[in-house]
Amino acid sequence: MGTTGMCISYRIHCDFGENDTVAWSDCVSMQHRDEVIGKWEEGKKWQKRVETLKTQCRDKDAEIEKLKKNNEMLRHAVDRSHTID
Repeated sequence: MGTTGMCISYRIHCDFGENDTVAWSDCVSMQHRDEVIGKWEEGKKWQKRVETLKTQCRDKDAEIEKLKKNNEMLRHAVDRSHTID
């Protein structure tokens, strides 16, 4: 079982027998490179999806806060109208 070295050019991890930082060209085989690139691309895709969802959550939280304030204002208006009667 080898340790993980880091490919400099693409900052993708490759499996090596030693714990060294190595150049991309030192990665073991084309199949291994394709596998590593595929995993990296998949990770980037999910990272982008997570960031999109976080942004949507922030937007929804802001909308909720706005609606809560509006609701509170309307409740006070209704309470005032009932006390005048």
